[in-house]
Amino acid sequence: MLTDNMSKENGYEKYAGTPFFTFDSLFIAASMLYVIYLAGRVIVQHDFNAPPALLLLPLFCVILYFGTGYTYYYFMLSDEYFAIKNHRLPWKKVIYPINDIETITYVSVNASNWGMTFSSLSAIEIELKNSVETHRFIARTLGKKTWKAFHEKLHALNIPVSCQSGTWYH
Repeated sequence: MLTDNMSKENGYEKYAGTPFFTFDSLFIAASMLYVIYLAGRVIVQHDFNAPPALLLLPLFCVILYFGTGYTYYYFMLSDEYFAIKNHRLPWKKVIYPINDIETITYVSVNASNWGMTFSSLSAIEIELKNSVETHRFIARTLGKKTWKAFHEKLHALNIPVSCQSGTWYH
């Protein structure tokens, strides 16, 4: 049944990791603690010439939070529907009827920055029947066990799956 109440009681299985222990989440938390510390110092010392970090760091954290939000998707499957939701942007939700899905492809996104490679960015691409568009959702919080369970559930629902980069659960 298509509903906003996507729970186990309604036949949905959730495939998600925790969004709290990623690098950017920890950086945002540490930055906000530093801003609280700076604000406390400003108040205690009655020096209202705020340091630039007190003003710029929260703005940077907000930009980082929303800027990386597109990589925090997770999946919910029932026998009839495939829902994609977002940890950080809760208003972003896409629901596909299982019968409309042509194929799902696992893609390992290798992002490189400053000479370091981050292979933990994994995504799925969804191709729908009667559509030329491919929809990509990056799910960086899912671990190996979750990817494997998700893959097995897709097979159980007879959804064609493929892998663009080696194995489903690198």
